[in-house]
Amino acid sequence: MRTKKDPGSLFDILIRISLMEPSDLNLEDPNDFVDIKKEIRQYIFEAVQHKFGVPDELQSRFNMLVDSLIAFTKSRRTTSGDNKYTIKLGDLSEIVSPRKSRILLVRQLLRIGGKSRILWHYRQAERIVIALRKEFFGAREESHKAIEQIKTYMRDMNPKDKRFRKYNINFKELKVPQMKEFIDITLGLNPYAKDFLKDAIIGTNRAIIPQILMEMTRHHILQNPDYYLIFGLYDNIFSFRLAPVSPMSNREVHKWSNRKNFDQNSDLIVARLMHLYELIQKPYTSGMDYKAYEAFFEKEFREREAYIFGRGDTKIWNGINLDIVKEYAERWVIFKDPSKSESVFYNKYYKIFYNRGYKWFMNDFKLYLNEDPATSYPEFWYWHSTVYLPQSIYPFLDSLNWNQE
Repeated sequence: MRTKKDPGSLFDILIRISLMEPSDLNLEDPNDFVDIKKEIRQYIFEAVQHKFGVPDELQSRFNMLVDSLIAFTKSRRTTSGDNKYTIKLGDLSEIVSPRKSRILLVRQLLRIGGKSRILWHYRQAERIVIALRKEFFGAREESHKAIEQIKTYMRDMNPKDKRFRKYNINFKELKVPQMKEFIDITLGLNPYAKDFLKDAIIGTNRAIIPQILMEMTRHHILQNPDYYLIFGLYDNIFSFRLAPVSPMSNREVHKWSNRKNFDQNSDLIVARLMHLYELIQKPYTSGMDYKAYEAFFEKEFREREAYIFGRGDTKIWNGINLDIVKEYAERWVIFKDPSKSESVFYNKYYKIFYNRGYKWFMNDFKLYLNEDPATSYPEFWYWHSTVYLPQSIYPFLDSLNWNQE
């Protein structure tokens, strides 16, 4: 391979092979070709190492370049119909470089400046993500893989985001749809503090929704930050694994002074959520006097018990303010009334979150379904549709088995 001055030709070879099909080599078992492509990728990386001095620790960044080139190539082949097209390393350099330089990545690979610094700047990686999103629909699986790798790298690179390393890379984008799911279940009642979560506020936020700041967050009940589903199954028992709380409640439950009570607090949070999950499924009776609803919920919150670790059978809502219970009854009646759309409830209690947050986010989902290149988070919606939704569990009450029984 004559690649003394041009590492791009090595990438060319690798991209072309990576996009071949088993039938192109008359292979009967597709798994054989998967192994072959892995071996070829490793061989090409070692060739790049040998010729250009790229250190072992940069192999993950080499893979990011390769997977990005694969995604762009497949997408452009799909849209153009030209199955011989292959994007060049120089084309990717133009995307990465703020000055559209075709030699930026070559210079990084050739250690110009003293050392290999592939995609050393946060903005360089971000430009690839932005470009891949615009061409996402021609190669969904490949684009998702490339973007997820780059986003993980960007998160780990940015000092402000390092604390989120322990979370699933999609957990941030899950916040808006999950908080909507939680409010639909709890009507906004905080299962830790026994008060209502506040609406979002208008502000600048680059993280997810650009125009609101969230006043609610998700607590990992079992302290497993990589978990991202609302419900989980443990020893054949359905239970909540995440809880909707205020940021202050989340900090409080994790305080060192509360560590000895963590299991008790977790049991209480789960028991309260299970109770709220039961209450939201109660049937609405048209024409029923509001005072009757209020009396029913006052009794529920006053008498409901569950077994709590270290306490035994415990009244789980002990100490809740009666005004909170009355407001819960009011919220329940508005939310469950079939003559009212959900917007009536949300415009009364969570207007900013619903209109500036949730609806904005779901509009992005509609763009995704329409394969619109203006979609802000196509890689998230791909993961949400192919991974999150198939894994999500929403048991009905008659299938629940928990310590209330």
